[in-house]
Amino acid sequence: MQSLIDLSHEFGNRLRTDVRARVGVRLLFEADLFDREAGGQFHGWITMVRELLLLADAAGQLRPEVHPREAAESLVAAFTGTQLLSRATSGHDDLEARFTALWRLWLPALVVAAELAALRVGPPSAEPDLFVPVQQTAGIT
Repeated sequence: MQSLIDLSHEFGNRLRTDVRARVGVRLLFEADLFDREAGGQFHGWITMVRELLLLADAAGQLRPEVHPREAAESLVAAFTGTQLLSRATSGHDDLEARFTALWRLWLPALVVAAELAALRVGPPSAEPDLFVPVQQTAGIT
């Protein structure tokens, strides 16, 4: 599961620091290109996330009620929406914080309780930001 969290943060980092990554994502969402290419791109992302979820499941990290395909589709949709919102509101300046918040909300639905405390929800390059249940962070903005 940590690999999936880290991958999301690496994607966010590239959107902030790599002009080619930003251009690629922007082009994907252009109307003509979107109609032709987006389905394949999203299918690839969903497949990659599903594979990482299957590895987490094999390691005993996923909750038994989690269906990897459904979870992968939902995560890709959530991360796509989050990066678009971040782009529109801050030029991706807050993307790292938004992805960290997203993981804090999603992990309890995906991961068995015994595994949560070992997961770092922030990016690998940051100070350790281990999972803390949302109710324990209430009032923090």
